Amino acid sequence: MKLKKVFERKEKKYLMRQDQFEAFFSELQNFMAVDEYGLHTIQSLYFDTKDYQFIKRSVEKPIYKEKFRIRSYGYADCDHTLYVEIKKKVNGIVYKRRLPLNYQEFMTWKLSQRFPACLTQNQIGQEIQWLFLLHPDLSPKVLISYDRLSLSDANDENFRVTFD
Repeated sequence: MKLKKVFERKEKKYLMRQDQFEAFFSELQNFMAVDEYGLHTIQSLYFDTKDYQFIKRSVEKPIYKEKFRIRSYGYADCDHTLYVEIKKKVNGIVYKRRLPLNYQEFMTWKLSQRFPACLTQNQIGQEIQWLFLLHPDLSPKVLISYDRLSLSDANDENFRVTFD
């Protein structure tokens, strides 16, 4: 599968009770199937400023907001690719720009505070560097880990339903 580096999607999120999930999931399987990712673990390390500008802005529900995170599909270790991501939301549309980073590159970056070569040689990497120039105190603040079950529509590759 080819790595997708740029995403544009509309997200809708709902909170469900267990009984609602079971009924909805059962009905949904008439139209969709568990996709190639199935049930998997996601870990996201969110960065923010010392005074938490990103989260404060997000809570305000503005027309535009952005986040920076490092994400792993599976447990973050030397066996999994990490993704450095800028996630922006504008008028309800989510734009995600990401680059792959191996675990050793991440650890070197973390210890040296120097961007690895993979983050300096293309447009997305330059956007990430620019974000750090605008917010020099940007640092890891929160690690969120959860399991996700994902389903896809065989007739529309852009339509997915995920349960976290």
